[in-house]
Amino acid sequence: MQQDRRRCESCGAYLSRYNPDTLCSPCQRKPAVSVDAPQIGPPTGSRPESTSCLDKIIGLADHLLQQPSRWGLIGVEFVFFHHFFNEALQAEFKEMRRQLYGCESPPAPASLEETDDLLGSFMLSVRELEKVGQVALEQFFPEAATFDEVTRLALRKLVSSKIFWIVYGGTCMEVADLLREKGLMRGVASIDLSPGLAILVGPMDDGEWPGEAAVFWSIVRRLQGLERALPTYSLSLYLSVVCGTPPVPPNITAYAETDVNTGQTRLCLRVYSAKTGDIGGFYSYAVERFLPYAATNNEPVAFEWRCGGLPYLELKIVPKGGTVPRPSRIRQAFRSARTGKRFYDSRPKIKDYALEIEAWAKTALSLICRMGNRDVLKTWAEYRNWPEEKIDAIYSPRTTSQEVVLSQQLHRISARIEELRALISSADLSAA
Repeated sequence: MQQDRRRCESCGAYLSRYNPDTLCSPCQRKPAVSVDAPQIGPPTGSRPESTSCLDKIIGLADHLLQQPSRWGLIGVEFVFFHHFFNEALQAEFKEMRRQLYGCESPPAPASLEETDDLLGSFMLSVRELEKVGQVALEQFFPEAATFDEVTRLALRKLVSSKIFWIVYGGTCMEVADLLREKGLMRGVASIDLSPGLAILVGPMDDGEWPGEAAVFWSIVRRLQGLERALPTYSLSLYLSVVCGTPPVPPNITAYAETDVNTGQTRLCLRVYSAKTGDIGGFYSYAVERFLPYAATNNEPVAFEWRCGGLPYLELKIVPKGGTVPRPSRIRQAFRSARTGKRFYDSRPKIKDYALEIEAWAKTALSLICRMGNRDVLKTWAEYRNWPEEKIDAIYSPRTTSQEVVLSQQLHRISARIEELRALISSADLSAA
């Protein structure tokens, strides 16, 4: 039957039953694209050891291949680009490690697969954390009841984030005095609560605090600015700093914006994932967090579709007379707006997904590990357990169809890397 027929690896056209090659005749006649056409180099800094580089690339590809329903085509692009080709971001991570831990290498290196369980185990809701912090503050530090609201909020966040004793130690009064002395009280109170802060300070729990507390909090605020700019989760960024894992794309995010002229606060929701579940529940949490005194109304709302590095649906809520739309209105608008949209993790065809991972992995092997074309092909063939005779054929005296496909893959991915770099430059992540 037609669905059982082989397709051309380059253009996808059906192959003749008499064609033993993996490319159709027109693709075989195309001149090989020069790999050096788009000048893409490895990230700035010292060149990684080839073995370590190869292991990272193949390890990431292997992890992604096992989870097509989670990542999707754009998700694969996001992870590979920010991990291997976003030099500015990786340089920032190195500088943060130098300030926090005294070295540029990750203090607790791990793979994305190894940190997945850790990522899930720390994903508690902010409300649960705040309750933990409040109970701990009341139980262990009753004197905090005499402090002003900003001080109590800052201390509650420290306690519930599990970094109170790790970073500061001492009594509640001593910590409060320290925060006031350093002018950090309002800064700590305004930082988004995240259980991942414990990950960020974990390598420093031996009592050797490498610098001023102000350095730590400035890095936390910078990472939370990058969280919105990339976008990703703050916890994913903390793991990138500590473990060297790539940032991962988010499902849904919420933040508040304040008009500098009117002083009015509006709530912004961004939905990135096709697998977003109860958006009404998340909206209720966001309202409670950013607009705690707002009542509800029955006003209709509308999401807007935005394209860019990661496409998303965006909803901006401006309170009217101190009220915001009901969660049922948000659910109704979301159901209508998401129809026909392609999110980063919209389910791809398995073959297309595998080919995209292959293209990005081979490009990384070529440009980051500085491997020649045939070494790239051999490395990938050995990883995919190709038959020995097919691997031997890679070193044929003539140009093979595999080399033609590789050149086309390198050209396409290299052009996409330049496109993503241009997007980052125009977005100016340095101002995040």
